[in-house]
Order: sequence, then C-alpha cells, then structure tokens
Amino acid sequence: MGNLPFWTSEGQDILETKRQGRWVMGFSKLPYQFLATKCDLPKFKMDDASHTYLSNTVYYPGDLKWEEIKIEFVDPEDPQYSSVRTLLGIIEQSGYHPLANQNDRSFFSKKRACEVTGAVKIMQIANRSVGSASNLFEDVATWTLHNAWVKAVEPGSLEYGKPDELKCSITLRYDWATIEYPDGGQIFSKGTGTI
Repeated sequence: MGNLPFWTSEGQDILETKRQGRWVMGFSKLPYQFLATKCDLPKFKMDDASHTYLSNTVYYPGDLKWEEIKIEFVDPEDPQYSSVRTLLGIIEQSGYHPLANQNDRSFFSKKRACEVTGAVKIMQIANRSVGSASNLFEDVATWTLHNAWVKAVEPGSLEYGKPDELKCSITLRYDWATIEYPDGGQIFSKGTGTI
C-alpha cells in the first residue's frame, strides 16, 4: 500500500471516497438492474464465548453468521417489466405453489432456490476517467453473494394522497459473501484471502 493522499492533495492524488448513490445491482434473474433503488451491503456478526476465572472474564471468537440483506425496487406499470411479477415468479420457480391435493408432496429445496435466484452482485462504482468518453465509470469494489435465495418478497403498500413511486423489496439469505477489488485483491474467497 502506498501513502494515502490527504484531503488537500492535488492532481491525480486527490482522495475520493465511495458514494452511497454510486452502485449497480447485478441480479441475473432480474434483468432490469436500473429498477433497484436501495440495497444493503453484506454484513456479518460473530458470536462469542466467555470463560470466567476468579474475577476475570476472557472472550473467544465463535461462529461467524452472515446477515440477510434487503433490496428495494421500483415497480413499473407495464406487466412485462414488473418487478413484483418477476420476484413472485422466482418464489414459484423455487418450488412454492398451493397444494393441489392431499398427495401433493412438492416442496422447496435450497438447490432450486439458489438456481432460480441466480448470481447476485453489488458493484460499487466511481468516476475514474474524467474527461474521457470511454469507460466513464469503473467498479471499485464488487460484492458477490454465494448461494443466495429469496427469503421474503414485500410488494409494497398503497396509500391515498401519496404520489411516490411504488416500491417493492426482497430479503436475500446467503451463505457467505466475497468482495473483489480492481487490483485483484479478494476478501472472504475460498481459502486464504488476499488484501
């Protein structure tokens, strides 16, 4: 790692920070990525265990658990592009349907749910090529959710007197996430991560 530029640096060494509003959702089963309006980044918590001896307590790291993320979408009026229609279709293709009769033994499976959810990526982008028409934005970090599946779909809520866009949301559950950087660095990849 080189020296971190300071806020008052000039030229190429100006320090830029990532922005909340500069990101793209790569959701292979929902092709209209521009409909996403809000997205949580992957996060986790680590359990701990404690041991008390006399008047001292020491703590040990426990299991690491990735938390669910929520993604919000706007829902177009045209049924062909409806976010809710696509998201409910994912649940149906994952194996849900009302029981046909008492002998109906269909159910969800993780494999099927992950397959129909498809690859989920969150790309944080930045303006790196000021003044250049080609490749105006580039990825500065890409999160990939592994074994992601749709846990919840919220079609939104209606209210008279509100001209706001109707937003729907999904909650995704996943086993783990990795993050990649443009310089080839990866964290949480299988095996040893490289910073």
